[in-house]
Amino acid sequence: MYKGQDGKMEEPTMYNIKGGGEWYDASYHGLLVHRNYEQKNTKVKVLKVKFQNLGENGAEALFNWEPKSGCYVPAESDVQEKEELPWE
Repeated sequence: MYKGQDGKMEEPTMYNIKGGGEWYDASYHGLLVHRNYEQKNTKVKVLKVKFQNLGENGAEALFNWEPKSGCYVPAESDVQEKEELPWE
């Protein structure tokens, strides 16, 4: 991917793959994994879901790298409030 005018790496789409139109048409699902070096997080975004009962187009989640465990953990968001579950 190329850097934009602001110097940041743009998020790729399925059309950025060589022969992207065929890849988009042939696949049932498309996921984007994009790393933001400034915010030090990784975004996973749904680019395509053929069957809507299996997901939502445009849905995304942010993850942070945890070096001690070697795993990605969901990033805490200040915008989303934690909902209480019915049994709590």
